[in-house]
Amino acid sequence: MKKKLLTGVLSREWERRYPRLRNCALPSIWTLFALFVLCNYYNLNPKSYPSRSPKTLKYSGEHITWEPCGDLHSRPLECSSIEVPIDQFATEKPDSATNPKGFTIPLIRLRTKNATQNLLLNPGGPGASGFGFLYRRGDQLKSILGEGFHLLTFNPRGVNSSTPTASCYPDAKTPQEQSHIRARNAAADSPEI
Repeated sequence: MKKKLLTGVLSREWERRYPRLRNCALPSIWTLFALFVLCNYYNLNPKSYPSRSPKTLKYSGEHITWEPCGDLHSRPLECSSIEVPIDQFATEKPDSATNPKGFTIPLIRLRTKNATQNLLLNPGGPGASGFGFLYRRGDQLKSILGEGFHLLTFNPRGVNSSTPTASCYPDAKTPQEQSHIRARNAAADSPEI
């Protein structure tokens, strides 16, 4: 009995001190309930993504022929090249009459004794050479990966030995003009002075 009486006294005392709190509590409870329902709805019904993978294009007669091109720390290297279209969605090979524009991408592969599969290394970029990456890090990667994979890499479009090469300058004279060292005459070379 005393417990019930004490609870009644406390609740009446609470209402007397904070009369607005009772009126605010009910809308807050409904707001929290609505948020709970919405959050659960979106967790139970996640957005669906397409289940089909994009269609890859295969050109008829597509084949890579490898030729020996040296060695790297007594491991044989093989080289080849592939023709790729400028437009990646082109349905014709770049050497055909309907789509003459394309790039020749050089490939290099570091062979191992027991490998049956290639591991493709992307040199990164922009403008990074896969050949340089393989020469710098090929031996280190082989020690990490072991003999299970041939390491295959490439020079991206427009970089080093890929053709046509990309150029950021309109002619050969422009890079020489822009390479002027601006530290010889501080008064003439500084626009702030």
